[in-house]
Amino acid sequence: GRTVLRDIAAPLYFALAIVKTMPLNDTLSDQLQTVIIWAVLVGLAWGTGRTIHRLRREGQEQAELRTAALRSQRRSIARDLHDTVSYATTTMIMRAEQIKLRAGDDPQLTEDLDFIIATGRRSVRDLRGMMETLRRNDPELDLEQNTPWRLLTVTDVIAERRAELAAHGLTLQVTSDADLDSLPSSVRETLAKLVVEATSNMVKHAGKGPCRLIIEVQDDTLEAVFTNRLRAGHRQDGGRPGLGLVGAAERVRAIGGELEATAASGTWILRAQLPIGE
Repeated sequence: GRTVLRDIAAPLYFALAIVKTMPLNDTLSDQLQTVIIWAVLVGLAWGTGRTIHRLRREGQEQAELRTAALRSQRRSIARDLHDTVSYATTTMIMRAEQIKLRAGDDPQLTEDLDFIIATGRRSVRDLRGMMETLRRNDPELDLEQNTPWRLLTVTDVIAERRAELAAHGLTLQVTSDADLDSLPSSVRETLAKLVVEATSNMVKHAGKGPCRLIIEVQDDTLEAVFTNRLRAGHRQDGGRPGLGLVGAAERVRAIGGELEATAASGTWILRAQLPIGE
């Protein structure tokens, strides 16, 4: 509609400009020269406008195509996760439960099977959370309101990881002055994943002594600090960061935060700063 109006208006403006600017007492040669000049100016303006409009339209079309391709890719990844990893993990849980029924009176075997079952269920729950995240921005799926799956709250994640550390003989001391479950969703998810990664590293590398998590909110920034003593003989520089820390750093940077990992005097320190302002 607007393009057609512009195309109609261009010759009208051209005719009006000639009538307003061309003296009637000029010679035919001067009048022809004026017409040519105005024709060139109007033609350039019209051509420039058409080019800008075409480039803008092509840019919008390309953006829509990229969005559609990304949405399709996310759906495909979510389906593949469900059809492969989620299905396989669920099958392993069912098989472990069947073995548990036939385990008899072996308490060690029962304990190991309970651990396998619990870990498998957590993995399935996390997979469903990832599938929810992949589909969350899909307008065709109103998962924000209707999804039956919900990720654990940050408080639940901390409690679960504290129990996991306790099972390995480690104590997690938590100090927090923030209402963690009322934080923005992106901050909650990033903090929860960070807690899981940091405590997993504690299980692998922490030495004797308490592990600590300190969470503070100052102005529009949340700071989370994880500390633990390193095992004897552990490299003070921490070595090359693992994929888990690399992924955690990417998550933190994705929401505009910072992540720093250092070792000093036999203590491993992981510090994250997450923006929580509007």
